[in-house]
Amino acid sequence: MDWGAFVFAVAFMAVVVVVAQWRALRTGWRWWKERPERAARARAAEESLGAWRAEYEAANPEGPPITPEEHADFSAWFAAQVRPAMRLSPKPGPAAPDGCRIGGPVWLAEEQEWPLSPRGNRMEFLAQLDFAAMPALPGFPRGGVVQVFLPTDDDLMGMNPDDPVASTVAVLSRPNGAGAVRHENLAAAERDGRVSALSDTASRTGMPLAPEAITMPIMLDQWQIEARLHGHHRREGFEEWEDLLDEIVAPPETHHVGGYPSFVQYDFRAEGRHDDYDTCLLRLTSDKHLQWGDVGEANLLIRAEDLAAGDFSRVIFWWDCS
Repeated sequence: MDWGAFVFAVAFMAVVVVVAQWRALRTGWRWWKERPERAARARAAEESLGAWRAEYEAANPEGPPITPEEHADFSAWFAAQVRPAMRLSPKPGPAAPDGCRIGGPVWLAEEQEWPLSPRGNRMEFLAQLDFAAMPALPGFPRGGVVQVFLPTDDDLMGMNPDDPVASTVAVLSRPNGAGAVRHENLAAAERDGRVSALSDTASRTGMPLAPEAITMPIMLDQWQIEARLHGHHRREGFEEWEDLLDEIVAPPETHHVGGYPSFVQYDFRAEGRHDDYDTCLLRLTSDKHLQWGDVGEANLLIRAEDLAAGDFSRVIFWWDCS
């Protein structure tokens, strides 16, 4: 027997066992020392849950049962929430001065200038809407071109989650046929190191969008649903309203004008808070031409009165992802 090798092996195993035991003891000691902190976190979580439950129950008392008249009223309200919209489907082709499109070159009117970000850099052209190229959509213009630009030197691309109305996107408008001067979108060097939802190809050459009239039901992520259900969640018969909402069939993921915006996380609007931004000027979903973070959604919202006046200076830009 090689006693030297044997002694070495025994010593090595002893070291391994000692180190493992020391690590276990150290972990156990840390766990013991952190007991008060863990208990405090558990109490805080329990208190937070209790506060939420108390607030929820106070806002949603148990009775009285929902009456047949209320059921009929809710059903009628729900049926009336269908809105007309305009689906915009990618249709490969050359960029043109007018027409609906994402990315590519931009034709501005002679007096218009390319928008700059608050930091003084050229914004990226995101999308163009041509209302003359669309079938008539209630509440929207019958003509004119609207062009949307986003700052790519901002990680949120112009969205302001703390003050949505302070979005730093730029929305230009001009009459049809007034696009006299062609401008190229951001060059590769301008896009390098910036944040952009557009693919390189879509940004450079563009992707035309073909409009098609559709209708959209209200979706569960809209603030109007929560406002309508508020105060009724614990009343007897509420499950009938839930069954009705469960029948909603989500529309396909697509770009669209009108209808309802689409949110991945939550609707930032609520009753009395930005609820006057009631019109979806443009919703852009994620596809092979553009990506909002992790397969997110982007919306441009406008007040109906501003849209009627052709005032695009207070548009809210909001995007989110999973």
